[in-house]
Amino acid sequence: MASCCAAVLAAAPATAEAGMASQMIQRLNVERARIGLGPLKTDRALSASAARQSRRQLRVGRFEHASSLAGPGLRRVAELIARQPGWRLSTRPVARGWKHSPVHASLVESASYRLAGVGWARGWLGGMPTTIWTVRLGER
Repeated sequence: MASCCAAVLAAAPATAEAGMASQMIQRLNVERARIGLGPLKTDRALSASAARQSRRQLRVGRFEHASSLAGPGLRRVAELIARQPGWRLSTRPVARGWKHSPVHASLVESASYRLAGVGWARGWLGGMPTTIWTVRLGER
């Protein structure tokens, strides 16, 4: 079960990261389609910043949102984070947690956000093996 808010770092192979990111965006797009919104499109800059944020949380040993969110050419950026125990990658419980959190669901279901970037990192947090997920949503 993932907890939402909202060390040794394990680098993710590029193909695995792209596949998991695509899967996460697909899960978020299912929720958007359910209420009649268009799909989120993957943005490379948002994906890179999301991956950096996931790694940063493990490096500093704190599960927290970024203190500043911005992106080139973007009017607004929002952030979703989730902490998953262990190193097993599973997008389903994370997306489900955000779906059932009113604050997180309101961001996923906002028509303003059309771009998304997903990043994840595995490492140790609080002495436990942990996977941190970060999704950045952007509005042009």
